[in-house]
Amino acid sequence: MEVSILMLTGAVLFGMALASWILKSLVKIPNPGVRRNKRKEKKLFQVILTDMEKNPGNWIQHGFSPTILSTLTLINDKKNMAIVYGDKEGYVKIYFNLKDVTLFHIEDSDTIITTITGRHATKFLKTATYLLDHRGKELNYFTERLEKRL
Repeated sequence: MEVSILMLTGAVLFGMALASWILKSLVKIPNPGVRRNKRKEKKLFQVILTDMEKNPGNWIQHGFSPTILSTLTLINDKKNMAIVYGDKEGYVKIYFNLKDVTLFHIEDSDTIITTITGRHATKFLKTATYLLDHRGKELNYFTERLEKRL
């Protein structure tokens, strides 16, 4: 009798745990805090993109940086900020309040760092690299010079 009660109790508890796990995986309840933060991140990205459109000369695309130990970086010396990306897909680190972008250190006490992940970060990176792509402009300059010489 006691064994059957224990087995029945175990089966009920296991069934409840399984049902809650299935419901969690099927029904995803949106978290309003996550949604609100995502909106703030998108607004921050939009402000940075409008600055890139207005002042493309202030932004520098930088390859590997030994001081940051990162593969790709977008640097703005006038605004004292750097955008580090390239480690993972959809992963962006934004460094604010840099004294000198070329000499800053990660553990600097004045530096403010924010990390943003997600599809909106990937979309931001694609748009930012498209805005700062200068390869076509340089090729146009060389073709104009060659046409004048020939």
